[in-house]
Amino acid sequence: MRICRSCGGRYEPIGRDGVRYFHACPPIVRVRVQRDGAELVVDRDQVRVTDTRLEDVVIDRPNHRNENVRGWGATARSSISDGDGASDEP
Repeated sequence: MRICRSCGGRYEPIGRDGVRYFHACPPIVRVRVQRDGAELVVDRDQVRVTDTRLEDVVIDRPNHRNENVRGWGATARSSISDGDGASDEP
């Protein structure tokens, strides 16, 4: 099991089917709401029942990790973004 140091995600580098997994950190999703006449951007767990949900706001995660490779076949190069790296689970 690997742990992404950028987002905290846990994953196996090789799936049960034997296919290699290339981790990419998900974006941060917040929510734009209207609350008591004001428009606010809040974390998803901060949305109140009385809020009017307007839209999701997607923010690129700072220093995200994306293990997908650039190019294809013989032209494939290193991962797109190393972020803060990954480590093996203790």
